[in-house]
Amino acid sequence: MLAEFALDPALMGNWRDFRFFVAQFGVAQGRLISRFPKAWKDMVRTAAASAGEVEFLRIVEALNRIDECMLVREYDYQKQHTWIRNAIDENTRRPFHAIVAGGAYPSVLNLLEASDIDPTNPPTLWKVPKSVNIERTPVQMASCVACLLSQCSEIIFIDPYFGPGKKKHTEPLKHFLQAIAARGTRKMPIRIEYHTGNQDLGTAKFQSDLDTWVQPHLPSKVALSVVRWDKDQMHNRYIVTERGGVMFGHGLDQDDAIPVGHDTVTLLEVATCSELMHDYSPQSKKLKWLNEIFTVAGL
Repeated sequence: MLAEFALDPALMGNWRDFRFFVAQFGVAQGRLISRFPKAWKDMVRTAAASAGEVEFLRIVEALNRIDECMLVREYDYQKQHTWIRNAIDENTRRPFHAIVAGGAYPSVLNLLEASDIDPTNPPTLWKVPKSVNIERTPVQMASCVACLLSQCSEIIFIDPYFGPGKKKHTEPLKHFLQAIAARGTRKMPIRIEYHTGNQDLGTAKFQSDLDTWVQPHLPSKVALSVVRWDKDQMHNRYIVTERGGVMFGHGLDQDDAIPVGHDTVTLLEVATCSELMHDYSPQSKKLKWLNEIFTVAGL
């Protein structure tokens, strides 16, 4: 659901264009700016150096607030070459959704000229769906959120019916955890929680099922906390993070039927996710805090 765009830092050298592009990116927009290369922000500052002092300072200050719009990737970059040449070379190895540049490069099929981007009549490559219909299989469920899970520091799963001993729940969770682990050497999340209302199992059995069916799939030394609430107060199913999130219309469990059913997954605003994170916390004023917390950690 999230599309990675390589955005030429030279396009961000004045406040008007900087503000336009930043407004088009973020999890809720379905677009993320590739941090290509790691010094991308420094390259924007260099491009903005020719702007007036006030304009330059506005851009520099705003750069500190756009991390939620950016995506970290593994890449190759040759400093002796221009940004656009590096982007085109990288695109042949690990394709971006699109490259946004200031000029035309007809040989690059997924290149967008900045002057062609009109939000009222967007080019095909600029159109990114904010909701998708997927099959309720672990692979497709994880695939639509893998990009998000690979980037965030705080991740909260919410499903009132999660059962750690049920394959229909643990198989999707296994794939979600694999997406988290795929970040490789980059820092793992500082917080991973699963919030449920399932009180069908006693606490000892619930913990035992977590140890048996969930722990083997956790990345090394990464902990998962499972919090149980009053099921009657829960309804919607979400994956929320500090950068945005998604709502699953049906649930975070796979469909065991044949043929497999479908679900609609919708992107959420950062503010909505912040509110949900507060709702599912000991300080919640919307849900009854039961103080039932289970923890399992990868070996």
